[in-house]
Amino acid sequence: MSSTKEGGGTVGAVSTDQTVINNNTNNGSVGIDMPCKEVVLSSGELANLWSLDKALDGGQPTLRDKPLIRKVQSTLRRNEDFKKYFKPKVITIGPLHHNDPTLHESKELKLKLVAKFVKNIGVEKKSLYSNMKKEIDGLKECYELQELDKYSNDNKKLVWMFFVDGCAIFTSSLYALR
Repeated sequence: MSSTKEGGGTVGAVSTDQTVINNNTNNGSVGIDMPCKEVVLSSGELANLWSLDKALDGGQPTLRDKPLIRKVQSTLRRNEDFKKYFKPKVITIGPLHHNDPTLHESKELKLKLVAKFVKNIGVEKKSLYSNMKKEIDGLKECYELQELDKYSNDNKKLVWMFFVDGCAIFTSSLYALR
């Protein structure tokens, strides 16, 4: 027998007309139908509730067809023990560590690698550079905008960096395959 039939009142009893869980949804969410008496909410309480909508709409990272090249998360960058895993030790590739003063010597090494690459493939350096310049907008889409802020007004520096770094990578790869 239920406690309500024994005269125990509704203490500890849950009526099915108060809460109905709807599990027949396509998106994996659960709906709860709860009748509610109108309660006046303050503007602060309403703002708190609206912040949930905002968090749901704008709080998730946007999924893209192509992943972005990003900096390591700031929580890991602050930890000195983790820097050895993501900070370049010999040579920089790309805009994230490009102006690292501790790796200044790598610029000369990369230029030598680029010169060797251009010489060995038999393609005009002006043609290679021009093709890189044509593709700069697509390359920029591979990075978060704030990572390219220092190049926002100077595509020439960005094109040159990508040209040098890309050719240096190809040269290194060719030597590694031999």
